[in-house]
Amino acid sequence: MTPIVDGLEVQYGDRVAFQRINANTGDGPAIMRVYRIPGHPTLLLLDRNGREVNRLIGPQSAETVAGALQQLLTSTAGQPATPTLPPLPTLNPDEVALGRQVYLEQCATCHGQNAEGQPNWKQPDANGNLPAPPHDDSGHTWHHADGLLYEIIRDGFRDPLKPPASPLTMPAFGDQLNDAEIRAVITYFKNLWSEESRLFQWEVTRQQPFPTVAPTGEQ
Repeated sequence: MTPIVDGLEVQYGDRVAFQRINANTGDGPAIMRVYRIPGHPTLLLLDRNGREVNRLIGPQSAETVAGALQQLLTSTAGQPATPTLPPLPTLNPDEVALGRQVYLEQCATCHGQNAEGQPNWKQPDANGNLPAPPHDDSGHTWHHADGLLYEIIRDGFRDPLKPPASPLTMPAFGDQLNDAEIRAVITYFKNLWSEESRLFQWEVTRQQPFPTVAPTGEQ
């Protein structure tokens, strides 16, 4: 790691680096994360409540990062400290096994037998769509909260930069999978992640957990 601002260290590499800064105190932001999205090092600034305040894509100068940090300090002034994050939940082996079974039946054709994704998944195809990504640490599934992952599986996914009437890049499975099966698939993904990745995902999930009410039509 190369320090670029007092109290902040970042790493632009294949692994994720993240660090709390004055977490749960009144004189600093609760969280500052550094992680990678396809092809770009990204600095994600979250307030004490886990809400995104700023996102800097690409290598940044110390001045830019210092300015972003000051903005975060200003925007979080007066906010109460976030309660300590509950311990990382233990994954239920039965749920992981169910998720693996559902994954092989419904998802592996596109995402690979071991969730490794399609070759060259970071490169758009002839239609401008990105191939199916991996769901392990090498992908970006762990960047997203439980609630968002649930919605994507249930409702499908379309590139947000494309018109609303464009075909879904990923089909919806809400008519094929019930609530427990969708949750189990996501639990299976978590079983593929490192502890670092799981901790990050657990923290962002506080803002968008699984839906409390199962969708209509649950089997």
